[in-house]
Amino acid sequence: MSPPLAGLRAFPSGPTRLSALAARCGAALIGEDDEVDGLIALDGAPLPRGLCWSTRPVEAGPRALLSASPRPDAGPTLVHPAPREAFTTLLWAMFPQQTGSGVHPSAVVEPSAQLGVGVGIGPLAVIGAGCVIGAGSYIGPGAVLHPGVRLGAGCVIGAHAVLGGPGFGFSADQGRPRRLPQLGGLWIGDRVEVGAHSCVDRGSLGDTIIEDDVKIDNLVQVAHNVHVGRGAILAGQVGVAGSAQIGAGAVLGGQVGVADHAQVGAGARVGAQAGVVRAVPAGAAVWGTPAIPRRLALEAAAALRRLPALLRAR
Repeated sequence: MSPPLAGLRAFPSGPTRLSALAARCGAALIGEDDEVDGLIALDGAPLPRGLCWSTRPVEAGPRALLSASPRPDAGPTLVHPAPREAFTTLLWAMFPQQTGSGVHPSAVVEPSAQLGVGVGIGPLAVIGAGCVIGAGSYIGPGAVLHPGVRLGAGCVIGAHAVLGGPGFGFSADQGRPRRLPQLGGLWIGDRVEVGAHSCVDRGSLGDTIIEDDVKIDNLVQVAHNVHVGRGAILAGQVGVAGSAQIGAGAVLGGQVGVADHAQVGAGARVGAQAGVVRAVPAGAAVWGTPAIPRRLALEAAAALRRLPALLRAR
C-alpha cells in the first residue's frame, strides 16, 4: 500500500457560504460569497471548492483562502490578522472532536473517586482512590491516575500517561539511596492536555501544580513540586526536574531539560534541546546548553564552525 501524497488531504463538510465561515471565525470576506465544500491543505488538495489557509501571500487559483491579506488574484479571501487561529476555530466548529463519555468496562475506578458530568474513562485506565475528575474530561486507554489526583474540567489525558506517581526523591543511607516518601499531591487545572506516555509526579511534601490551559506533549516528564503556569506548552521529550517553575505562556521546545529549582519566566521561549540551569527571564528566547540568549547562541554556533579553519591557519 502506497502512502498518501503529502498535502493532498481534504476534509469535506458540505456546502457552506464563505460569509457564514467569516462570521464564525471573525474574518472579513473579500470577494465573492462563494460556497465551499470543506477545508483543505494548501498544496493541491482534491477539493476544488475547498478553503485553505496561509500566513503568506498565495495565488491559490479557484479555491478560497483564509489569510492575513487579500490574494493577488482577487479571488475570494477571508482576511484575518491571525489566520492559523481563525482556521483552528473553523476546524473545531466544522469537525468537533469527540472523546466519548462513560467508563469502559475494562477500566478500574476506585469507589471513592469522583467523576464529573460527561467524564470518559478509556479501556484499561486506572483511577485511584480519592481522585477528582472535572466535567467533560477524558482519560485515555491505559492511563493511570494515582490516588488523590485532582484533575479539572475539559482535560484530555493521553494513552498510558501516568499522573500523580511518586516523585524521584532519595536520601543517602549508609552509601545507598533510600527512597523519600512522596506525600504531596497533584493539582491539574481546566482544559489541560497531557500526551501519551507522559508522567507528572505528585509532590514530595507540597503539591505539583499544573495550571489551566497547559498543553503537555507525548513522552514528557514533569517531576515533583514543579509549578507550570497557565497556558504553558511543553513539547515532546521535555524533562522538568523537581521544584522547577515554568511561567505562564512559556514554550519549551522538544527535548528541553530544566534543572531542579530553575525558573523559566512567563512567555519565555526555550529552543529545542536546550538545557536550562538557571533563571530564564520573562519573555526571553534562549537556546543551547547551558541555555543562553538565542542570538548569542547562534553567534557561538557560527564561530564554532569556523574553529577548524582557524586552527589549521595557526
